[in-house]
Amino acid sequence: MTLPRRKRGTAACGAGCVAHCRRPRRALPASTPVYAAAHERGAARIRQRDLPGFGKPRNYTAPPHPAAPRCRCRTDSRANACPPVPSPSPRFARLDRAAPAARRELARRGGPARQSRQNPLCSTGLPHPDGRRRPARERRLPPAASRFMTAKTIRHYLQFKDFSLEDYEYVLERTGILKRKFKNYETYHPLHDRTLAMIFEKNSTRTRLSFEAGIFQLGGHAVFMSTRDTQLGRGEPVEDSAQVISRMVDIIMIRTFEQEIIQRFADNSRVPVINGLTNEFHPCQVLADIFTYYEHRGPIRGKTVAWVGDANNMLYTWIQAAQILGFKLRLSTPPGYALDMTLVDAGSASAYEVVEDPNEACRGADLVTTDVWTSMGFEAENEVRKQAFADWCVDEEMMAGASPDALFMHCLPAHRGEEVSAGVIDGPQSVVWDEAENRLHVQKALMEFLLLGKLNH
Repeated sequence: MTLPRRKRGTAACGAGCVAHCRRPRRALPASTPVYAAAHERGAARIRQRDLPGFGKPRNYTAPPHPAAPRCRCRTDSRANACPPVPSPSPRFARLDRAAPAARRELARRGGPARQSRQNPLCSTGLPHPDGRRRPARERRLPPAASRFMTAKTIRHYLQFKDFSLEDYEYVLERTGILKRKFKNYETYHPLHDRTLAMIFEKNSTRTRLSFEAGIFQLGGHAVFMSTRDTQLGRGEPVEDSAQVISRMVDIIMIRTFEQEIIQRFADNSRVPVINGLTNEFHPCQVLADIFTYYEHRGPIRGKTVAWVGDANNMLYTWIQAAQILGFKLRLSTPPGYALDMTLVDAGSASAYEVVEDPNEACRGADLVTTDVWTSMGFEAENEVRKQAFADWCVDEEMMAGASPDALFMHCLPAHRGEEVSAGVIDGPQSVVWDEAENRLHVQKALMEFLLLGKLNH
């Protein structure tokens, strides 16, 4: 659309453009496409008048410009800095007042940016000669919501005991808030432009899906890496991988075998590291279990939790949780599969009780939980374990001895007829599907807390 050109001295065009009108009346929004186009045409005419050769014959050749000196306004001292540019002419001053919205829109779309007032060579639209400054449209900025709320120190989440009681109270509260936002379809992107690296040495369904969907729902992006995709599978030292990966992302989740691997990785990482699972601990899953209980029954402090089955990473994490959160843990494991005391803190003896009979362990319990008999990496012992664990199947009889409003949890995947009967896991006391979903929400709260610290909204 082309606006009619008016003669100087006539009434203003109404578009707020003073580039070709002597007397503007009322400045209308320059963000409207028609008015923005008018402003740009007016600006182009002003710039054309200032070009050498304007109004000259067609065969006129402008004299060559002298060689432009290298700009040193950001690298040298004040004595060697480039002289400031003179104040713009009144014509440019009028243009500045007339079309700020049009210039902002042009810059947003990647057009030529406004020159620096220090030197014409320095522009936000071009990289600085010393390579320090990128174009504005390429510059990576923190999200507005977290610009003043970024966590002050780097914290890792490798074991359940890495957080205090106060931290867990905050994370559980934030989990409820984030879950409500999710259910209400509210857009909430506090981790805009943040990247999560997910390193998997052990395969997973729930861990990968919950972390990848979680960082996306918070406005970030996830990068999946397995040992087949990285140099970790070809013998690169963990320390070297940690140094490289942590320089390219904002947060890292690792699901691996030995706890020593993730500890070495965190010791050499510049960003927070989360334990997605190791042979020794599984803090994210237990955190989801505790939130699930809180969601259905309220605070877990003072309650009784019964563990039936193998002394694996889940059990060692439950022991740490009992010590911090103040509930009683009763555990029952088959002979020969007792606790490895090197993984149990000496000060946590009062937080748990070992019971030989699994039915006795479940008696009066507020929560009954278990896991597979054969964890990943111990498949060679599968047949032997089936015989040893035959009496440690959570069935209807065990649940009948628990509290009338007791809940049943399983971190999944489950094998019906082995560690749990179909009547229990599919029964009314089972909350395994809520438990699985809550991995998504607690890990969102966890990533938000590690990257931004404690928020007040």
